[in-house]
Amino acid sequence: MSSLSIQVADAVVSSLNGSGLPFQCERKWRYFGELEDAGITFATVVPREADWSNRDRSGSFVDVTIVVGIQRRIDEENPGDPNPPEEQLDNLATLCEDVARFLRGKEQGPGRYLGVKQTPLWVPEHYDQFNQFTGFIEVTYRCAA
Repeated sequence: MSSLSIQVADAVVSSLNGSGLPFQCERKWRYFGELEDAGITFATVVPREADWSNRDRSGSFVDVTIVVGIQRRIDEENPGDPNPPEEQLDNLATLCEDVARFLRGKEQGPGRYLGVKQTPLWVPEHYDQFNQFTGFIEVTYRCAA
C-alpha cells in the first residue's frame, strides 16, 4: 500500500481529471521549470507535507498537504490564446480559484477535507524569467493512521 500522502494526491489527480476543468492533471514530485509548449495549461499535483498528531491512545491523525500547480506559458502571440498577456494572467488566476472551489469540501481518498489556500497566488519570478504563469493551490486533508 502506498503512503497516505500519495493516496490523497492520486485521488486529487483523479478528481481533477474528471472535473471538466481545461487541463490534464498528473502527480509528480516537482513542478516544471521552464515550459516549452505555449498554449497548453499544465496541472501538477505534488505531495507537500504530512503532519502527524495523536488522535487517542490507539491511533493518530495525519494532516496531508498537497499542492496543485497550474502552469502555462504566456506569449504575446500565443497560438492557444489570442488574448493579451494581462488577460491571459487574469484567466489563469481565475482558473486557480476554480480549482480551489472544486476541491473545497470534498474528501479525497482516505483524506477528509480541512482547508484550501492560495499562497502565493502566483510566482512573478516565473513570469519574469520564463514568460509563464505558475500558480499554486494548497489543500490539506486529514487521514486516520
